[in-house]
Amino acid sequence: MPWPVAHFTTGRTWMNDPNGLVHRDGVWHLFLQHNPHGDDWGSIGWGHATSRDLVTWRWEGHPLPATADAMAFSGCVVSDPLDTAGFARDDDGPCGPMVAVFTSHHEPGSPRAGTETQSLAVSHDEGRTFTRWSGNPVIDVGRQDSRDPQVRWDADAGHWRMALADPRGRRVELWTSPDLRTWEMVSTFGPQGSVEGQWECPDLVRMPVAGAGGDGTAWVLLVNVDRGGPAGGGSATQYMVGDFDGTTFTAAHDEVRWLDHGHDHYAAVTFADAPGGRAVSLGWAGSWLYARDLRDEPWGATMTLARDLELVPADPGSEVRSPADLVVRSTPVLPAGPLPAGPLPGVAVHRVDVAAGSARELALHAAGDPALRLELRVERDAGQRVLVVDRARCSPAAIPPAYHRTVVALPDRDVDLLVVADAGLVEVFADEGRVAVTEQVTRRAVLSELAG
Repeated sequence: MPWPVAHFTTGRTWMNDPNGLVHRDGVWHLFLQHNPHGDDWGSIGWGHATSRDLVTWRWEGHPLPATADAMAFSGCVVSDPLDTAGFARDDDGPCGPMVAVFTSHHEPGSPRAGTETQSLAVSHDEGRTFTRWSGNPVIDVGRQDSRDPQVRWDADAGHWRMALADPRGRRVELWTSPDLRTWEMVSTFGPQGSVEGQWECPDLVRMPVAGAGGDGTAWVLLVNVDRGGPAGGGSATQYMVGDFDGTTFTAAHDEVRWLDHGHDHYAAVTFADAPGGRAVSLGWAGSWLYARDLRDEPWGATMTLARDLELVPADPGSEVRSPADLVVRSTPVLPAGPLPAGPLPGVAVHRVDVAAGSARELALHAAGDPALRLELRVERDAGQRVLVVDRARCSPAAIPPAYHRTVVALPDRDVDLLVVADAGLVEVFADEGRVAVTEQVTRRAVLSELAG
């Protein structure tokens, strides 16, 4: 049975949201929601993996386990080289200690049962182990749902900035702190955009503008929504381009924009301290519509490929008058050379150009099993040019037929398609990455040969 090569998975043990994405001393650290005891959701703590190329990952263990009182839900990891929190030791090195800021989901029997609070944990061994701070929680608003803190250091203001989800209120709260321990809420954003589902895993990120040069950046707020996504109403990641004045974020547009239009892209956030001003995202290649029904598969889910995110004009060559004229382009981080040989399959990468106004049919065939295939079409639907990704003939059995097909609008100009297939997952990027579609396929399918 082939296993993913360029997509991280924990195999038979349960995994979902990426957490604590951080770059330190040439190493990319991925923490994630993980149940080390089984293949279903429960006993959630943090798993850990590392990479030097964002393609091949090394499993490092389960450094932040659940306790009897609380599971460790999503959050972030920051480096604290200035020792603002007072946790540093002499052996921490120039990056300082790793500090995890995460949600404690309080279990029955806890004094705070039924609520979620924000907590700190510290690592002095590059994330192999974490120790919870004795002064937790650092934020307690007394709500059942308050989660997924995403923290960044604001060098201009000289303090930490947090984006925190109010899931049922469809809001993102912005907080500041001088030391990671004491926090003040300074503004809120929302409800706006997609408000059908709960808001989770926010990320306020300064994103590069392609071709702008120098400090050409603009602000983007990523907001993951559980239900209400573009493909059958499932889990998805929306984004808003706008302005942030150090306290308040203001969106420059009202329409909903999706980072990925497929069924299997959720909880996407970016790496802290990525070199060169890059905005590098990673998402969970799963959906809460059916994730817990895939337990008969050899592995439950994977992460997506890492993606470089940057802002580009919605139409190539058009004038940009305001942030509203910019959209996010996703460029997958692909292997730089051959991947391991032997029993592991390779990653199939296909590039296709489709001329303006034309239609095109393509199919990715599964190695050794002609009955399995993924169909991709560029066609017209009610006068609109669309990309159709149809996994009906290669979908895992547990995924209902209502979620087999994704249809995304395309511009009526020359577009390119980049198709990346790894065991169990296909990611399609169209129009230079302005459109992305991520779909799980049956684990028996190693989609390789492109016909069309």
